[in-house]
Amino acid sequence: MTSLPELGAFVAAELAPRPGRMRAALRLVAASLVSVVLIMLFQIPHGSWMIMTVFTVALADAGASLQKGVERIIGTVAGGLAGLLAVMAFIDLPYVFLPVIGIAVTVGLYLSHVSAAPYPPLLGAITFLLVVLSHLDAPEEYVDVALWRITAIAIGVAMSTVAQVFLWPTDPLDTLRVALVRRLDLVPTLIERAMAPPAGPATALPEVALTLGDLTSELQLLADAEVLHPSLRPQHAAHTALILEVARLFTDAVWAAETVPGTVARIGLDDAVRRRLLVIRDESVRFARALEGRQALLAPSDATTDDRIAGTVAGSTVAAHAPVVDGMERSLDRIAYLAGLARGGASRVTTPPPGLVWPSDPTDTPAGLWRWSLDVPALKVAMKTALGVELCYIAMHALAWPGIVTSAVTCVIIAQSTVGANATKAVLRQVGAVFGALLGLVVIVVFMPNLAGIAAFLVVMSVGFFVAGWIAVGGPRTAYAGIQTALAFAILLLAGFGPTTELVGGRDRVLGILLGAAVMGVIDQVLWPVQARRAMRPAVARALRLMAQVARLGTVGPAGRPAEHPRGLRAQIYRALTAALAYRDESRMEGDPDTPENRAESDMVLHVVTDAQALLPGLFAAAEERVVAGAPDPATPFAAHVQEFERTIADVLEASADAIEGTSAAGWADLHVRARTMGDGVDEAPWADADAAAAEADARLVSRHITSHQIMRLVTRLGPER
Repeated sequence: MTSLPELGAFVAAELAPRPGRMRAALRLVAASLVSVVLIMLFQIPHGSWMIMTVFTVALADAGASLQKGVERIIGTVAGGLAGLLAVMAFIDLPYVFLPVIGIAVTVGLYLSHVSAAPYPPLLGAITFLLVVLSHLDAPEEYVDVALWRITAIAIGVAMSTVAQVFLWPTDPLDTLRVALVRRLDLVPTLIERAMAPPAGPATALPEVALTLGDLTSELQLLADAEVLHPSLRPQHAAHTALILEVARLFTDAVWAAETVPGTVARIGLDDAVRRRLLVIRDESVRFARALEGRQALLAPSDATTDDRIAGTVAGSTVAAHAPVVDGMERSLDRIAYLAGLARGGASRVTTPPPGLVWPSDPTDTPAGLWRWSLDVPALKVAMKTALGVELCYIAMHALAWPGIVTSAVTCVIIAQSTVGANATKAVLRQVGAVFGALLGLVVIVVFMPNLAGIAAFLVVMSVGFFVAGWIAVGGPRTAYAGIQTALAFAILLLAGFGPTTELVGGRDRVLGILLGAAVMGVIDQVLWPVQARRAMRPAVARALRLMAQVARLGTVGPAGRPAEHPRGLRAQIYRALTAALAYRDESRMEGDPDTPENRAESDMVLHVVTDAQALLPGLFAAAEERVVAGAPDPATPFAAHVQEFERTIADVLEASADAIEGTSAAGWADLHVRARTMGDGVDEAPWADADAAAAEADARLVSRHITSHQIMRLVTRLGPER
């Protein structure tokens, strides 16, 4: 189990100051205090829902806050109306009413797991429960509960959105620009590393350089920016293409930093190649500064300038450098066109460069987020949650204790795909509830007797909201605990519309959460348990199989036609790798993570994911080179060797995926031996010393062979045996 020093270090890291954290926490405090004033002034019941909404909606940037607020209102209205209809139609038919609750929860949870917008169905299920269960406490007030919940959430959405937009706003467009500039700023460092490798043994690239290849966060920022700035929507394709090209430039630069130094050490760096790399370095800096200093990502559409750019140094290149250098130059041309920038002191580019790929690119466009086929794992999660809700409902009836309604809500909120994820969410919810209740207890016992008016009350409330806000705007691993802290704190102190000593609400909330977490914990263990530890390997295997598809992109299939590939490979690969690391973290809540077997399994997943991230830049660079160059002429020297290398890379990735999942281990071992033999023999082959004097077709083919050799050396590190 985790030791106290490790727990202390984790908490200290999560609570440490970060850029923008103070501003975000104060924004939550301001919105919450305005909400408290409205609650007191108009005596709005269930005011804690308003505070909950403020903390839930105002955490992200302004665009995401606006979208999440709208989704929260939609889900709340739909759930409230459904709850009202269910109570009016079936309240006198208990044998129908109980199954109706289960069916509604199942539908809401299932939709939240399979739809592109998971938040509205989740909020709908929660609101439905709060409305239909309110008849236990006050049978005549279930209509009031539905209407006041909708009203409180609408006000909370307004407060949080106004605070996010007008009070130290976080514009997603600015955040996206910073992310693109960050990538462009790293390119010169990578280029210099390629031209002048450090003395001594080669050092691995920093982890940040590898994880920056994931463009899913930038695509989400673009979606958020379009919500806040509707004028951006007509340029969605151009913005998406710009994000993709910056990512390609960056991944090509990462690959150059990994592979070019070996050739430089062996045969030196051709002057023409050096000049081209210097141009790429300088243009990346110029583009970064241009994007940094403008308000929009794209230039005005009515600008008129020259057709073409100047500044690219033409010349021959060492064969091993051709794909990556050409790829970076192509990306710079496309970025210049998309962003309306100038290269090398020339006018900005207005003619689309050759090979510009718009978001329909099958290797980059995210796949559809709605899965129309039945998702059995999601259905199982929804059904388990419904069972937990109904058991809690029966317990509330049996104990005549309507105050523990949070037990049913807890079942819905902590419903995750794995046992470890459920346990993590339950622990965060319980810790936040207990901490918030303790804060409220301190205020009631120590400060409440001495409060003379609303001004003093707001000062005390601001301290509690700041503590909760500081936790909520921290890292994603503890943010939910901050939201629960604010909710429990508000439940205790907003029980009335003035000074209060009522502790029943906080007590019932904590005990309800304990009951709901216990019920779901038992259900998770006995009914279709999904261990995060067992989900790690399939997630890694899925990523490797998707990488094998990238390795086949541009190759010729068995029927003589280019292989077809699904959409969104780049985004899907990073999602799979991210899921594997998330499962690894969740597995720490499943038993003892420090046993030799569990530690070895965790280390294996971390190593394979790290190796896969290091491999991705080369795979993407090689895939684009194959698409641009096309299939080699069979009569060209080395063509058969090149195709054999490229096929073997894909086969090794597929075999590694099978081995990680526990199948075809013997085939994987044999294929790895063959791959290592091919890699070890390439240095003595005649193409290893090829230079710029070779014919262009031969040189590009030689470069593909050497690039494949470099990829092969990374591929052979994959597999479950460490």
